[in-house]
Amino acid sequence: IVFVSSYPYYVTDTYKVDAVQFLVKPLQHDVFTQVMEQVWRRYQAKHAYYVRRCEGEPMAIVKSQVVYIAAQKRILTAFLANGNKRQYYGTLAEEEQTLAETGFVRCHKSYLVNLNYVQRMDRKGIIVKFLNGQPETVPVGESLYHSVYTAYLKHICL
Repeated sequence: IVFVSSYPYYVTDTYKVDAVQFLVKPLQHDVFTQVMEQVWRRYQAKHAYYVRRCEGEPMAIVKSQVVYIAAQKRILTAFLANGNKRQYYGTLAEEEQTLAETGFVRCHKSYLVNLNYVQRMDRKGIIVKFLNGQPETVPVGESLYHSVYTAYLKHICL
């Protein structure tokens, strides 16, 4: 919710409904644009899924349930926490951009990993854990190791 009003004394009412912003008329275009971008980011964060096509049919994938994504040519496989897999057509670069704000990091030229499922990592790979307790090793590229390790440390420290 964004309140737009000529009466600034209503600003205290915005706290009751968790409003994103209170704007006073007349509106400034650049301020309005910034606020709408903020609203869009919040909307995307709350809608924690993304839609892809699989054999022509739309398929919703819950971001928080994806442990990692593997690419083989242009076929992507999302490995889900419950052990299921979802295959669809796309590029890892597109998925990296879509999922960047949600804790995913590119760890290899063919893999994205969700840092929320990383149990530990070393130079041999990243150990992820599925809901059934089954660990699995996801490869980490030598050139990406330091950036992935830094992202992992930041993630566990937050």
